[in-house]
Amino acid sequence: MLTKVLIGSLLSLAGLNAHAGWTVDPQQSEINFISVKNDAVGETHHFKTFSGDLTDAGKLSITIDLNSVDTGIEIRDQRLKEYLFDTEQFPAATLNAEIEPAFIGSLEGTNPVKYPLQATLSIAGNSVLLNTEVTVQPISTQTLRVTNSKPILLSAKALGVVEGVNKLREIAGLKSIDYVVPVTFDISLQQEKSE
Repeated sequence: MLTKVLIGSLLSLAGLNAHAGWTVDPQQSEINFISVKNDAVGETHHFKTFSGDLTDAGKLSITIDLNSVDTGIEIRDQRLKEYLFDTEQFPAATLNAEIEPAFIGSLEGTNPVKYPLQATLSIAGNSVLLNTEVTVQPISTQTLRVTNSKPILLSAKALGVVEGVNKLREIAGLKSIDYVVPVTFDISLQQEKSE
């Protein structure tokens, strides 16, 4: 890890402002998850609507509209909302994490840098702690790209949604639906204009 002295030196050289906030650009971002049914058939799904920001203090917050889930099949989307996410009671999922402002300020050029991230995901009334690694890449002095270096494996048991998964399997007449779901994201952050 870089020392504070070295980080301070880099801050003066970097094009990025570590003391300005950032906003998620949903048009240039995506959040995907994969489901596996009958032990062999994998399908990729995504959320169409989400928002978020990274404050100048390094607090990252992303809110996902669970009603925007898109699996490519309308009836399946409806079942996910009703039986898995319970969107009538819990319409959104939230992810909260912290990224050291000094780390953002130390980024140079367009070189991607890996960063260990600990985040809390809250969904359907339950929260889980996630330990993952993200790749942060400056695209320009006003744009950051944050992607997960490896898929995040979410456990239905940890999230308390096993009953919902079982209900989906029963309705669809499937032999199985995996209880572990890989999630990937590619988030574009736009720097806010300072006053």
